[in-house]
Amino acid sequence: MLKRISSILVFLLFITIVSSCPNSLSPANAQSAYVPGFSCYRDLSTIYDRIQQLQYKYPDLLTVTDIGDSWEKQNLGMNHGHDLLILKLEANPSPKPTLILISGLKANSFGPVEINLRFTEFLLSAYPKQSDVRYLIDHFAVHFLFVANPDGRTKAESQADGTGDTWTITWAKNTNPSGCASDDGGVALEHNFAYQWNNLPTDPCAADYPGSQAFSEPETQAIRDYLQGLVQTNPNNHLLINLESYKDFILNPYLYSKTHKPTRYEDYQVLANKLAYGQEALPLEHNNTAIPEKYGTLIDYAEEIQDIKAIQYRLGSQMGGGNVSQCAYFEEVLVEPALQSLLRALKTLPEPLEYGAGPEIHNLSVNLNFNESLIEISGQLDAHNYYHHTNRTTSISALRYSIDLPPWYPDAEENLIDFERDLEYPGLADFFFQLDMNTINPEGATIYFQGEAEDCTNGYKRKGFVEMVTIKLPNPELNLYLPLISTSR
Repeated sequence: MLKRISSILVFLLFITIVSSCPNSLSPANAQSAYVPGFSCYRDLSTIYDRIQQLQYKYPDLLTVTDIGDSWEKQNLGMNHGHDLLILKLEANPSPKPTLILISGLKANSFGPVEINLRFTEFLLSAYPKQSDVRYLIDHFAVHFLFVANPDGRTKAESQADGTGDTWTITWAKNTNPSGCASDDGGVALEHNFAYQWNNLPTDPCAADYPGSQAFSEPETQAIRDYLQGLVQTNPNNHLLINLESYKDFILNPYLYSKTHKPTRYEDYQVLANKLAYGQEALPLEHNNTAIPEKYGTLIDYAEEIQDIKAIQYRLGSQMGGGNVSQCAYFEEVLVEPALQSLLRALKTLPEPLEYGAGPEIHNLSVNLNFNESLIEISGQLDAHNYYHHTNRTTSISALRYSIDLPPWYPDAEENLIDFERDLEYPGLADFFFQLDMNTINPEGATIYFQGEAEDCTNGYKRKGFVEMVTIKLPNPELNLYLPLISTSR
């Protein structure tokens, strides 16, 4: 309750401010065009321009793939509508575990689209500077679909009157008339996927009309075909996050039912708690009635039909503006925690339902003891502080390191490290160990660390995020001390 009151106070404090301050995870962007009245949301044409700019600027990291057409482009000709573009971020393209971020199925979900785009910009900016981001992009892929409903987005933007009034921007569907006699025709794409599709309401003018049948719309067909192709050509673990607006919840499959739970439901809940740390959106249990059943959803389809782990991430409160968050609230309350959460989601790869439950490693510190030819490394393990919405208790059970290969590689040689648990909180631990310099390649090495924690309730053991330090030993000829040490903290 205190958290909610605090957030509302923050909103009220900043609601009269048009905030454009960059966040620590979001590089300052020269935004050239905005939704009228909302300086925090780039408009559709600017988003498409930005995709091309990023592809031009980062040709070695980005590829853009046209996965299909919007309804207007398919039905009204080439001078109408839009392409659906997937931006693929990866170094050395090859089949690998992938984080899939899809936003904008609801046309007026401006905030999630902007967060998705800002996360892309952060990763690209941080790649040459931060070892943890470089590790993630070198070993995994991130696929972004910023605007899954571009025709509807255009119509929603046209409702912005320049005053910043969020409640006038109500359009959420695509623009397929579907037999509606008024201008209200359209299909709610977030309810048009095949698994547990429901034909109600049947009125094509209704705000939540699900279409004449599952996958009736070219936009959802394009997403279906893209996911099918990814799974068929890339048999790795993937995590899909559907970024949507309003209600401030993190939801697991299955949204159509209050009784049907995914096979690894408890692990899903733990992952949702990890992603919820430090932000507005809270994990919601499967039988909670705060949100009614939702049929034909993307995450239910991805989990059940494509076997892709999937989460729906809903951002924004009614006080903050509903589906279209006020810019002050968006910038001051939503953006930074959401970007941090997406970074954590990426760190769960290649095992999203395991690594989200394990300990995080903090304060990695390295000292080169040349007198004894030792590399001294210390840090902390934390499987305690990231699960504020459950009664989960954990105990650190192991800490391992590997050299030059991440521990999840089949050929990685893992070694155990001693640690000291906190007497009061066994989910916390400190560690210190020494490594002989002679075991390190003089040209440098990356040392990877991964902790493990045991759930004290069910006894399950789960590994956590992989962290690393990069060490370059001194050049004996120049007698230089060059410990190039990089960590993610």
